[in-house]
Amino acid sequence: MSRIALDWAGSICDEILARGMRVRWHGIINPLYVTRRLVRQMKKAGCMEVSLGFESGSDRMLRCLGKGFCVPDVRRSSRLLKEFEIRQTGLLLLGAPGEDRASVGASFALAETLQPEAKKVAVGVRVYPGTPLAKLAAAEHLPSEEAGLLEPVFYVSGAVWDWLADRAKEEVRSHPGWRL
Repeated sequence: MSRIALDWAGSICDEILARGMRVRWHGIINPLYVTRRLVRQMKKAGCMEVSLGFESGSDRMLRCLGKGFCVPDVRRSSRLLKEFEIRQTGLLLLGAPGEDRASVGASFALAETLQPEAKKVAVGVRVYPGTPLAKLAAAEHLPSEEAGLLEPVFYVSGAVWDWLADRAKEEVRSHPGWRL
């Protein structure tokens, strides 16, 4: 979400209020663009829940994923959403290139600290044609870009392949409200 998109999101909330609409809605938000003003507008306009795509608890992995935000942005966003009593579903994405035990541990630790009402854990990163990840996946003998990737292909780093799915299942089992 750019500054323009942030202003547009606020404008939609303002329009809902100006028209006197009584709607309840759910949104998806990037932690980089969560501001007190926007969260206040969202709450007034009927936002009940937000999917907060924080993806990882590791700043290194957030850089690898090209997310443009860092862990402090996630913490700040989560605090603001709690302050305005907007439910949160945290989105966690594991298995990207560079993932290791430390980054996975940091991700689950952050998710635990934030205490979102719900948590979605994804093991594997979707491969899209024409991306650097598609080239890496092809080099590692996953379906190539030439295949068109019509069927979804998910990348999981070889460094975590043997244990990541079991660790994710274990975390989900021990946390009510979390799911794979």
